[in-house]
Amino acid sequence: FLAVWQLLTLAAVEERGQKKLAIGLPRGFGKTILLKLFVVWLILFTNRRFILVVCNTASLAENFITDVADILSSLNILRVFGDWRLSLELKKFSFKGRNITLAGLGSGSSLRGLNIKLVRPDIIIMDDMQSKEEAASEVDSKKNISWMLGTLMKANDKTRCLFVFLGNMYPYEGSILKKLKVNPAWTSFICGAILEDGESLWPELRSVDDIM
Repeated sequence: FLAVWQLLTLAAVEERGQKKLAIGLPRGFGKTILLKLFVVWLILFTNRRFILVVCNTASLAENFITDVADILSSLNILRVFGDWRLSLELKKFSFKGRNITLAGLGSGSSLRGLNIKLVRPDIIIMDDMQSKEEAASEVDSKKNISWMLGTLMKANDKTRCLFVFLGNMYPYEGSILKKLKVNPAWTSFICGAILEDGESLWPELRSVDDIM
């Protein structure tokens, strides 16, 4: 988690470029929570202006954004950073002197309207946007990767954008994470739930018996 956090935060403060990170963490180990905290960090401590979150369905993306809003509404953050909700309108709000857009989409959705006041996403987070069933299907997996590369990733800010793909290493040829792992354009960090010595990656959270 420390290594993944370092990858994310160092990439987020780069002023130019199209950095691509592929992260594979096992199910049940809090990887989506990590990304939600990353989005909160982006809003509080960087100058990023347009964060796009893509999940497998629109409702999952909406839940992701709602959780981020709840964290930003916590008493500690309001006391330290102020009440960001004062200027909230839909998913566009002002914080620390900059206008921020936080948008969520389901995989395969139309991207019309994402160019808001000539501002395109400078952070695109793909959180579990491919299901196991889609990875197992040759037709669905080709459709997923085609939409991701040909549509979603072309909606980016052309000066700088950080792409973060977080998913599961499904045992199928159609697994997007499996393809990104060997793609030299992507920096990947992928690990399993059980360590080489047979212990759980996070034994206090999930035992080996539970994982098996």
